Amino acid sequence: FNIFKETHRAKAAETLRRIISENDHLIGTGFAGTQVLGFSQKDIKATDDFYRMLLQTRVPSWLYQVVQNSTTTWERWDSLLPDGSLNTGSMTSFNHYSLGSVAD
Repeated sequence: FNIFKETHRAKAAETLRRIISENDHLIGTGFAGTQVLGFSQKDIKATDDFYRMLLQTRVPSWLYQVVQNSTTTWERWDSLLPDGSLNTGSMTSFNHYSLGSVAD
C-alpha cells in the first residue's frame, strides 16, 4: 500500500476488505495483482481475509484447481468449469504459473 498517501491508506484498506468480503473471499485478481494480494492484506492486518481466500474451494480460487485434480496451476481461474467442461475462451492453458503466487 505504499502507493497511497498516509491520509488515504485507511480508506484504501477498508475498501479492499469490503470488496473481498462482497466477493465471498473468492479471488479475482489477474497476473499483476495475484502476487501482491497476500502482502497487501498482511500490511493492513487482514490476514484472516487472506486465509479465507486461500482456503476457498469454489471457482475462482487456488484450491478449486486442487479439488479438480489439477497437478499444475492454470492460466485462468476457470480453465475447467464447475460442470467439468473446458472454458472455450481464449487463454486456457492448464500449465501456467502466473496465478500461483501465494507467498514468497
